[in-house]
Amino acid sequence: MILQLNPPIPVITPSGNGYAHVLIDYSQEHNLCWVVFQDDTGECWTWQNKDIRIQTNQTLGRGVVLFKKDEAQYLCIHCGNKSWGNVRCNCIASKVVQEAIEKFEKDHKERLKDLKSKFDKEMEKV
Repeated sequence: MILQLNPPIPVITPSGNGYAHVLIDYSQEHNLCWVVFQDDTGECWTWQNKDIRIQTNQTLGRGVVLFKKDEAQYLCIHCGNKSWGNVRCNCIASKVVQEAIEKFEKDHKERLKDLKSKFDKEMEKV
C-alpha cells in the first residue's frame, strides 16, 4: 500500500531534518518505509520506521524524542530533563507553557459561550 501524506510530516532522519511525503507499507512482515525529502539537500530518501523520528513541536508540547528498545524517552525542549511515556517535565518553563495553553483554552471557551449567547438572543428576536 502507498499512502500520500497530506500534509507532509516533519521528521528527523540520519541525514537531518526533512518532510515525509509518502508512506509505503509492504505488509505486516516488513517495516514501514517513509519517503522523505531532506531539508538541507532536497534529496529524496526512503527510511524505515526505526530510522526516523518526528520533529519537536513547542506548540504541542512535544520535546525531542530519544529512543530506548521498548519505550520512548522524551527530552524537555525547555530544560533538557528526560521523562518517560506521556509524563511531562515539571520545569518552570514547561509549567509556564502549560499554564498559557490552559488559559488560552479557558478564554476561548468563555468567548465561545459569549458568542453563543449573543447568537441565541438574536435568534429570539427573529
